Amino acid sequence: MHDKTFEIYKNKIISIAQKANMPTKHGKRRTKVIGAEFGAFSLVDEIVDDYDELVKMLLREKNWGDKFSEKYIRKELQTIIAKIIKSAEQQKDTNDLLEKFINSLVNYNKEWIVLVPLSGLVMKLNSVQLGKVTIYTITKEKAEKFFVNIDVIVKSMKYTEEEKQQIIQSLREYSKNTQNNICAEFRVIAEPDRALERAEEETLRVLDIIRYSIPSLYHDDQRVKVSLMGEITTIVKCSPMISSDSKSFTLNNQVIGPLIPFELSDNSMKQMEKIGAIKLLAILTKPKEQVSEFERILLRSVHWYSSSLTQYEIENQFLNLITCLETFLTPRDGNPIGTAIAEGVVILITTGVENRIALKKEIQKLYGLRSAVSHGGKKEILESDVKELNKIVRRLIMNMIRRIDEFKSQKELLSWIEEQKLS
Repeated sequence: MHDKTFEIYKNKIISIAQKANMPTKHGKRRTKVIGAEFGAFSLVDEIVDDYDELVKMLLREKNWGDKFSEKYIRKELQTIIAKIIKSAEQQKDTNDLLEKFINSLVNYNKEWIVLVPLSGLVMKLNSVQLGKVTIYTITKEKAEKFFVNIDVIVKSMKYTEEEKQQIIQSLREYSKNTQNNICAEFRVIAEPDRALERAEEETLRVLDIIRYSIPSLYHDDQRVKVSLMGEITTIVKCSPMISSDSKSFTLNNQVIGPLIPFELSDNSMKQMEKIGAIKLLAILTKPKEQVSEFERILLRSVHWYSSSLTQYEIENQFLNLITCLETFLTPRDGNPIGTAIAEGVVILITTGVENRIALKKEIQKLYGLRSAVSHGGKKEILESDVKELNKIVRRLIMNMIRRIDEFKSQKELLSWIEEQKLS
């Protein structure tokens, strides 16, 4: 690390330590009471802001945020500040503590293999690489192999032989519970909390793209749902009803949850290729610095589309789909947003004057509903509105995937649309 940067961090830490208070002190605006191994203290008002900014700086430094969680950075800083508060030689001790801390961040190189259990999938393939994760079923053999390595770790611990066997037996039971689950495997160099965060983040990005693929593979009434395990449950909801005159009743039984899972097979992979999902997955494997602004916008739009499919309330489904359009087409010159989005969509997904006029009116009507819903109006959203908007959004996304090499940024896309208007 550059000496100047090191001095900046050192001075910020010393300043925070010098302005720390007894844990009973409370600020007018913000208070953060911190208990660490070497003592407790409180930070108040602008010192809390300084502390939070220091955490952000460290997470941004050399992409340390990819390897370390906010929780980890805060814990380490709290210990350092607590030690400095007790120190008689703040300058020297801060140098030593900070240097040790920075070196631990720079030199961290432990790789973790994280298994993220999934729901709503069925595997017709041995395994499949999607984005940065590998999806497969945890067979008995794979589970035993995974937990054998954990057994080795347990045997090296400072327990009695009896205690070690008890722990191993408990892990064996856990191994049985993981068998036959479908999981996403992610490998990453990061401390454990951040490793799990990264694994779930990358898995969710893949699930976004799988959800985008669902309408191309399944009918609406099949209600396919995919998620991290535990986010979707399958139950029978019974809603009993009785008339107020006690002369009639009905029991409404409804299955809540995925009626059929999403099948990962050769056929589904071919269909995902047709609709551009495989191209989206390829973006996920790129280093951050190689992903264009337009590719990031495309992934963000797919996220909003995916989110619409997970919403229970029809209004939220609708708003998520509108946000997807806004992600691509929000104007930067102050023009009316509804008109700009409508004109952008019709130019991108349809041809012919009459077709474009009709579609523009439809999108303007839908965008008018968006404004009413967002601002608490009473206009109702119909299922037909959501279905129509869903079709429009999917056509736009597929078109944008096909033209992924034409644009590097939203500015280029909007400029191209403007040229088409003038031509």
